[in-house]
Amino acid sequence: MSTSIKNAVKIECSNAFPPTALSAKIKVSNIVPRGSAVLIYTPATGDQSIKFSSPEFVADVPVQGHEMYAQKVLGCETYQIQFLGYRDNPLPLDKTPR
Repeated sequence: MSTSIKNAVKIECSNAFPPTALSAKIKVSNIVPRGSAVLIYTPATGDQSIKFSSPEFVADVPVQGHEMYAQKVLGCETYQIQFLGYRDNPLPLDKTPR
């Protein structure tokens, strides 16, 4: 990840989804003041953040493991994150002979 996200803080997400998840549905709310935003970064998004704008925003965020960061931008003072669900890898078909 680039130095442009040096002020980002790690988000604790190990209980929100399994390490095999492909994406997590996230709601960022109570973004204060109005007009500010929060950027979410994961290894799957690289330096391309997902912008959550005030007052609240919901998006599917690509994930790889449990590494996730948030950065306040545009004057953001406070925000809340809620995990709403995740999309996981489908189970592989069992191809063993019967």
